[in-house]
Parts: sequence; structure tokens; C-alpha cells
Amino acid sequence: SKSATKGRDIRAQIQAGEYSGWDDPRLVTLKALKRRGITLEALKELSQQVGLSKKEVRIDFAAVAAISRKLQDDKVQRFYFVPNPINLEISKFPKIKEVKARIHPKKPKTRTIKVSNNISISSEDFKKYKNQEVRLMNLCNIKLSDKPECTETENKKVQKIQWVNSKDAIPTKILMDNNQWISGLAESNIKGIKEGDVIQFERFGFVKLDKKPKSSEKNKAYEFWFSHK
Repeated sequence: SKSATKGRDIRAQIQAGEYSGWDDPRLVTLKALKRRGITLEALKELSQQVGLSKKEVRIDFAAVAAISRKLQDDKVQRFYFVPNPINLEISKFPKIKEVKARIHPKKPKTRTIKVSNNISISSEDFKKYKNQEVRLMNLCNIKLSDKPECTETENKKVQKIQWVNSKDAIPTKILMDNNQWISGLAESNIKGIKEGDVIQFERFGFVKLDKKPKSSEKNKAYEFWFSHK
């Protein structure tokens, strides 16, 4: 979507309360883009594409996202995040306590994810694939129902969905590009990332860690800003 980029217009809209500030995620300002995880490298490439002009230029964020995606895709780590989670207790669960998952599909490095038969998936996935067989990524296949059960561990050609271990998950909030928060749960491996790091939540998008709770702030959510798909 196109956003206002003219300083005078934005200042007036901020003063009118239409935007929260110069870093409002709906704006295509340097402050907003930086806070959303758009790198200086991406902005330099964008400026080369736009070119130097005395005329007013309205920047389409889709162009920013395309450049950023190209620069970030081979670098950033992958993790699981479940928006608006629904909790499931799975029967016939394999007798395993952990699985290995690649930190990036093109790199051999893996992360360890603790597992239990108590998992959470997104309520959207549950509604969309109810009564169908799906693949819990890097874990097993299950028949999605009110009483789900693991059908097999073989990776068949069925829909793959992300999941988290309900007993080990981290409360997570993401400020989206419409200035609305989405709440959910992320895998506990996100504890290893730092504020300012850009990661990708599988099947969700690229996000930047904006605020990591202090060790004394138990059960407080990790706060991310949505970058782009």
C-alpha cells in the first residue's frame, strides 16, 4: 500500500492523532522502516531504483519489501510462531522429547525444539484444515479434530503447519503494518535472539525484535514489529 511520504503532510497527521509518531508502522519514513527491520543496505538500493529527482516521490512499500526480502532471505534464522493459538492434546504421540529443525532451509545448522503431546497451533489453521491430515513441521502428521491423534511420522505430501510446545512456548506480540497487535506463542528458541535482530516466523513473515522482556518480567511478551512477508 502507498503511504504519505511528504514531511509536511505527515507532521500534520501526527499532530491530528492519525499516526502515533514518525515511526508509526503505517508510514514509509526512515524511522518507521528502521524500526520494522529495513536495513540501510535496502534503502540504498531503493534510492538507486528511485533515482534523484526534484519531484515528489511516493514510495510503494511493496518495492521496499521486495528489496529487503531479496537481501534478508538467505541470512535470517527461521522459527515457529503461532498467532491466536488453540491448544491441542494429541493422542498416539511418538515417544520423543525433542526434534531437530534447520535454522535455515539452505544451511545445515539446526536448532533443538522440545516437544510434548500438548501443542498449540493457530486457530486459523485449525479452522481451515479441520478433519484433514496435516504435517506438524519436523514432527509428525496428525488428523486435526477436537481429539487429534498422531497418524505417522513419515513426511507425506500434506499441508505443513507450524506449531509450538504449549509447555515451553513464549508469549509473543507482533505490531503489524496496520498498527494493530497480533498475540500468540513462539518457540522457546527465540530466547537466543537480541533486540534489533530480524528473523522469519515460518508461514508468517519477517519480523524484528523490538523489545525483549527483562529476566524479572516473567510471562511478559516478546514484542516484535512486522517487517514484511
